[in-house]
Amino acid sequence: MATATSATTFNKFPTELIKMIVRGFSQWELYQCSLVNKVFHYGTMPLLWQTVHLYGEDSMTKFRAGLNEQQQAAGPVVRVMEGLDQLVCTLDLQNGTTTDEDMFALMKQIPSLQRLVMSQQNPCLTELSFHTLPQYWPHLTTLYLVNASLSPSAFDALGAHCPQLRNLTLHNCTGLTATTFASLQPCPLEKLSIGYFSDTVWEALDQEVQEDKDEHLLLNGFGRLTHVALWSAPPIFVMHSLENARWPRLTHFKLDVLQGGLRDDQGILAFLRNHQRLICLDLSHGRFTDVVLNTITNHLPRLMFLDISQNPNVRRVGVNRLAKQLEYLCFVHLTFCGLSGKHFPEVGFPRNLDRSGPFALNRKAIKKLQDADKATRRHQPPPTPWLSPAARRAAEEAAAAAAAENNDDDKQPTSVDPYWWKESRWLK
Repeated sequence: MATATSATTFNKFPTELIKMIVRGFSQWELYQCSLVNKVFHYGTMPLLWQTVHLYGEDSMTKFRAGLNEQQQAAGPVVRVMEGLDQLVCTLDLQNGTTTDEDMFALMKQIPSLQRLVMSQQNPCLTELSFHTLPQYWPHLTTLYLVNASLSPSAFDALGAHCPQLRNLTLHNCTGLTATTFASLQPCPLEKLSIGYFSDTVWEALDQEVQEDKDEHLLLNGFGRLTHVALWSAPPIFVMHSLENARWPRLTHFKLDVLQGGLRDDQGILAFLRNHQRLICLDLSHGRFTDVVLNTITNHLPRLMFLDISQNPNVRRVGVNRLAKQLEYLCFVHLTFCGLSGKHFPEVGFPRNLDRSGPFALNRKAIKKLQDADKATRRHQPPPTPWLSPAARRAAEEAAAAAAAENNDDDKQPTSVDPYWWKESRWLK
């Protein structure tokens, strides 16, 4: 009797509660839960089919066959496939044999797609698919393309039909021209990762930057950008871009420069001064010096994550000052910078720590540096200069107005995602 009562109670679980229970489960675990009973079946189906990975020709064939079976059925179909076309939100195509025919079929059969990831070269896929794609998937919020053959008309279609596109990755793609970002201006882009282009593409983009620096749409036309990554970018393009970029909401920035980095620090200094909301900064594989570290210390008070790996010109003094003065700093990557644990005796690193291996300062190490600095400083405040009552009131009012204006900037940053540009992050 107790067993029957327990089973009855189990069958009355609210669907919302089941979704909360299984939210962090893997695909296989979700599949196992879907076999428990009808209640768990309906609770897990939206999560199980939310993301579809098609990693080979066989998986593409089976998936399309299932969609066709569902659409051709006259009555109720197998419960596993019921409403599948409405459940799929993310499509991960790791199939080098995907054809235009496959893409057209998917466009028609999955109308509610929100995220599309294609990170393998598809020689059978032409620019016709990318030109048609925005018209069938107008709800796209994320588009991740690698080795894609694009055309100016494809970007025009994205700008015209995808008003919700917020996340865009273009790696080693062809077809980008000087007007590419003008076409994308209607999209409310928040995350942008571009790079690995041919010399021809970089030259076209750089030419537009030089001709119209103040009004260039990549630099000034996307005011909502919070995450930007430039990969294998030529130094000349980086110099021209960083000097004029204005992204007022930028919090995450990744810079990867070709040919051993920039010739000097000047190109990055103005950029850092103009983007004081940064909480995550990746300047690895560069030639930056302590001048850049001092600028970071003075102008990025909210910084939480910094990667300056493989910058052999940075010194212990600059890193030490940065770690001691940035209140929210949690992590500093220093691999292959010529620094090791012996340069930070306050932390107490093991003496046998490999100097040539991975090296970083985590939150615990940074806290020790900050505590050691506080212990050695004098705590006596400087004498307050004499002010007349009127001057004192004016100073207090000015300070209150400045505090109210910068209230949002003074708040502690809540989260940081140093590897937001990874493919797996774009599937969520």
